[in-house]
Amino acid sequence: MTLEEEFSGPFTKKHAKDLPLSPCQYELFDSKKRLLYIGSTCNCQRRLGQQLKRFPRVASFKARIRQECVEARALEKLRCQSDRPPMNRRCG
Repeated sequence: MTLEEEFSGPFTKKHAKDLPLSPCQYELFDSKKRLLYIGSTCNCQRRLGQQLKRFPRVASFKARIRQECVEARALEKLRCQSDRPPMNRRCG
């Protein structure tokens, strides 16, 4: 697995189960490909599975795998502050 590995696709339970258990920074999109939410986690598979229930409007996702949680969180903060997605309550 490399630092730049990415996963993307429809936001479904099957796709969430196919994700690695690694840290990642992720983005959630609506059906028109508009960015709704940016997050990070130390366990990509578990967190995106949880987000399925939290965000029913989400149609697709993109996850960027990282080796360390701190890298995922730093990328989340940077992306969130620059893009200001509507479903993020705070960025940073």
